[in-house]
Amino acid sequence: MELHLIFICINGYEGISVAKKKPDAIKVSRSNTNKSRSINSSSSNIRDVLYAKSKNYGGNTLYNHSLDAARMALTISEYIYSNNDKAETRRCSFISALFHDFGKAAEGFQQMISFTTRKWPPHEGGNRHEILSASILLTNLGKLDNWLNNKNELSSIYLAIITHHKPFKEELHNYPKKIPDNQWFGKCNFLSMYRELLRNKELLIKIWDELIILLKKDKWGNSLIEKGWLPEVLEIIPENEIVDKLLQFYKIYKINGYEFGLINKKQFYESYNSDEVLFFTKIRAITTVADHLSSGGNYYIPPKPIIERYGVFKDKNIKIRAFQKKMGTLKGSVMLRAPTGSGKTEASYNWIRSNQRRIVNNSEYYGNLFYILPFQASINAMYKRLNSWFDAEEGQLVGLQHSRSANTLYSIIEDEIEEYNALNNKSDGWKSILRRFENPWKKDNIQSFVLDDFSDLIINREEARKKLKENKSKKSNDKFKNSVAYNLSNLSREIFYPVKISTPHQILKGILQGRGWESYIFDYFESTIVFDEIHAYDPHLSGMILSTSKLLIEIFNARILFMSASFPEFLIDKIREIIPDIPIIELDSTIKSDYEVLSKTRHMVKIKDKTISEVVVTDEFLDKLDNSESTLIICNTVSVAQKVYSQLKRIITSKYGEESIVLFHSRFKIKDRFNKEKLIQQINSDMNKLRVVVATQVVEVSLDIDLEFGIFEAAPLDALVQRFGRVNRKGKRSSFSNNIWICNPEGYSHLIYNQNKSEYTIELLKSIEGLKISENKLVELINKLYKRHPWTDREEKIFKSAFDYSKIRNFKDFILPGSYRYWIDDIIDEQTSMDVILMEDQFEYRKQKRISALKAHGLIIPMRARKINLMKNGNNPSIFVGEYTYTEELGLIKGDKK
Repeated sequence: MELHLIFICINGYEGISVAKKKPDAIKVSRSNTNKSRSINSSSSNIRDVLYAKSKNYGGNTLYNHSLDAARMALTISEYIYSNNDKAETRRCSFISALFHDFGKAAEGFQQMISFTTRKWPPHEGGNRHEILSASILLTNLGKLDNWLNNKNELSSIYLAIITHHKPFKEELHNYPKKIPDNQWFGKCNFLSMYRELLRNKELLIKIWDELIILLKKDKWGNSLIEKGWLPEVLEIIPENEIVDKLLQFYKIYKINGYEFGLINKKQFYESYNSDEVLFFTKIRAITTVADHLSSGGNYYIPPKPIIERYGVFKDKNIKIRAFQKKMGTLKGSVMLRAPTGSGKTEASYNWIRSNQRRIVNNSEYYGNLFYILPFQASINAMYKRLNSWFDAEEGQLVGLQHSRSANTLYSIIEDEIEEYNALNNKSDGWKSILRRFENPWKKDNIQSFVLDDFSDLIINREEARKKLKENKSKKSNDKFKNSVAYNLSNLSREIFYPVKISTPHQILKGILQGRGWESYIFDYFESTIVFDEIHAYDPHLSGMILSTSKLLIEIFNARILFMSASFPEFLIDKIREIIPDIPIIELDSTIKSDYEVLSKTRHMVKIKDKTISEVVVTDEFLDKLDNSESTLIICNTVSVAQKVYSQLKRIITSKYGEESIVLFHSRFKIKDRFNKEKLIQQINSDMNKLRVVVATQVVEVSLDIDLEFGIFEAAPLDALVQRFGRVNRKGKRSSFSNNIWICNPEGYSHLIYNQNKSEYTIELLKSIEGLKISENKLVELINKLYKRHPWTDREEKIFKSAFDYSKIRNFKDFILPGSYRYWIDDIIDEQTSMDVILMEDQFEYRKQKRISALKAHGLIIPMRARKINLMKNGNNPSIFVGEYTYTEELGLIKGDKK
């Protein structure tokens, strides 16, 4: 049998879909004070009697959810990288997902999800169904000859089932959430849980009989039974025998390394080698993701786009430069140094096209793509750009990963709906997001699997799209948008999207084994990874990124592109220390198309020996502003930006109107910041009245804008070059005399930028003041800056300490599947700000949160809040008290609103 894997459905198949009405065997009586479900074990619809999910979470039956998860696991096992263990991966992941929730058959759990009780047991912290599921697995598979000869495979399934919700407790670490010690086999609470399972013994056995009937109809499924991998009859061991049986299996399968929920690392590694541990990790990852995806109602995994079949340079008028072509001929890791606006992203695309396809075990394999950027705003912009690389009707192939991705997606969805309504003069804009749930397997330029002996359990259905269309009661409200945004954000953390755009922290979380690390690392195998703006990281994060890059190349066979417009020589040297033969691609002045870029002059600098707030009120500046169609003012701190904006507001608005000037920085409410971003990105459109943008450095690499004149506070030259890139970006303005002014820093600039580097930058720029600056000259000056002011001894020490961090360098020695390190965020420190809301917004926040958490998040102000007065607010953001107030125009300000 040959089957093309086209699209994956885990519900809605003939004869297995959830009944539209409750079967007679399920009788539910409800009142305000009591809710209960009585079960008749003689029901002909026995598979619909026991439930895995309450109605609040989809209401799926244990039969359907077990099958849903197993089918999804089978799908992921084809999608995920496997070296020589594809058959074992299929078998173990399918069986693990099939058994993972069988413990939910216990009477107490069934009462809990029918709302008869709130907890199981009612007066304690809660019983763990995973332990019961594992007991059913061991007592039914542990006695089969196949598993006795493949003990490690069964151990991997056991591990995956036990830990698919809560982690083990690692030695010396007290997890906030872990598997309770008193519920393990032989402990005091285990038998009480097992008795509750025995009360529904017959129901569970009959569900198994139904599953066996279905599996026998499938060629691959039937082979599991015929070859002795699955029992035809499910056995539930009597209470007086169960503990002895389980402890016997514990010893046979070397599982005692996990005894009583405590990972004994020494014993674990004495029992299993590193390849076996990695296999354990893989089965645990697939099981957990299959459970998450099927529980969330996601019915497929997007295919991997074959990027070499896509064309970014579709416009025939776009000139492909020599360095861009050269990038498309290179195999393996590489560095790229190219000026802002020269087409770095397109060059990276050509490199990706050349490196995505691999040959693994004589089979063609297409790896995942990671595009890494340092700042959330630039990630959001790249998310939109990479989505445009792939045809919209192909469905969603790109995932967004950072700490506020759900907020970003919510705003994007809102914009899509509004735009659809405006263009079509309709109110059903919700349809605009259906394309995200289209069947992407329809196209020829994606990777499809051809399987000679696979399963009819994977079939072609468009259930996800159908489900979305049928959800008409929520089609236009905030709950609907909230749900879609959260779903898309959550999927980005799973083994799901083949293209992911993220911060480096997401990669580091996988390598350092933060929560969910098992599913992260299997996306890295044979992947292509782009680190854009590689110059932008501090010594600590640079050390961790380069150490991780070395690991990704050596263990995961990843290929990495490091690129930047301002790529200092000292950083190039550090990369060459870890990847000795890595080439660096630069524009070649002997080639005409490259020379046109290198020789192009877009800027002329003028140095002002005054602070920026002193300069902007001079007649000279106001005359320059009048003669420029658009002006960008960048300050180093929020307080200076607010000061400059306030100085200019009355003058600018009196000349050009209220909409002619805007302030943009990091201390706005999230909703206000998104609105300002949209306004600034439209600055060059004919309809936009905006002329002046006052901002902090958040605008440096986040917004693709092209203004005529810029005035900036002094900063190190590599940071200034990013600001230069927002002025005369395309180089099409024939006259640009003194279009960049550099002013002395003021306020607390020294806390953000190294003062010595900023001062030497002024010296360097004075040497070319009044001259047209080529891109070659800027690179030369950056290298001079870092030759004079490399990292300090302290910075070098920080870099080396991060680079030598043992948990990265000795990655394989620290793998503990089923465990995670809850302190990882403290090590990599992605969330450098805290969420706060204003005192006057607290009631509105709570009101909106009841409808849509993401809409409520629009009231949040991210801020480094070391010195402000806060009031604790439970799990909600902290509330401002004291001196700070807020206006939509200025953002967060210190003092009274005036």
